[in-house]
Amino acid sequence: MSLPQASKPGTQEKPRRAAASRMDNRLLEAANRIYVLWNGADASDIERRHQVALACLAVSAEASYGKQAVAKLAQHIGRSQSSVYEHIGVARVWPDATALKELVTSPEGRKPLTWTHLVELAKLDDDKRREELLSAAKENGWTVAELLAARDTPPVVDVEVSEDACSEQDEATSDGSIPATTSAPSRCLFVTLDELAATVGGVVSREGELQKLLAQADPSELDDSLERLQAARREAQRLTQILETCVVQLEERRNLEARKAELPTSAPTESESEESAVAIEEASEASSQAHSAEDMSPQPEAA
Repeated sequence: MSLPQASKPGTQEKPRRAAASRMDNRLLEAANRIYVLWNGADASDIERRHQVALACLAVSAEASYGKQAVAKLAQHIGRSQSSVYEHIGVARVWPDATALKELVTSPEGRKPLTWTHLVELAKLDDDKRREELLSAAKENGWTVAELLAARDTPPVVDVEVSEDACSEQDEATSDGSIPATTSAPSRCLFVTLDELAATVGGVVSREGELQKLLAQADPSELDDSLERLQAARREAQRLTQILETCVVQLEERRNLEARKAELPTSAPTESESEESAVAIEEASEASSQAHSAEDMSPQPEAA
């Protein structure tokens, strides 16, 4: 099976030939098939993109192709490894083409979902959350940007805080820095945030160890290492987004409480109302007299 000629042979054909020289015939045939499928599909052609995804998944799952199969495939077809892995991710979540077609069918009058919608949804580990967002995207005709905004916004969870549970958690984890008079909800919040800060701090402190391990990674397992590193980065990004959202919410609540504190605690008395009315009337009379004086002042003669 011959490959179609690339539009820019100077930039694409050399890497492709180099990749082909390191591929066995079966992998080369699979890569050629994926090349043709991928170049014939756009983001709205979910059926064809799914065929690409299933073919990429088959390549990654075939042990006889070796550890570098995905890297060779990506170079041969002129795509990034991350893009290939995104297709693999969709195929793992939705391996059934018929079921996927029914799943992404939008109600009449709504914008149809694109392949990019599925790529972003496949990155979620929570199956229930993924299904909820998929349904909402179809019903509301969300763009990819709207889907991402909804995906990255933590769902609101109504939690009833137990005094006993907070006390047990405090005794088990607190270093004694939380005052005993702190309310149960705040105590739980403080302990949880302290634990989170300690966990993140522990990871950050291991940066040198991580760099050393990356440098020592087996060349034949770089694909797996990259996939795991990207997964860790996604989780770190989600944590950052969650914390930023929480900071904004807490700042808004603090500002609201501050405004409430500035409001009068009780209604003005009758005498206070009368005094206020008199002051307003006097100010109004003074303003009227000032305007009258300005009107009566001599105007300069025209030249």
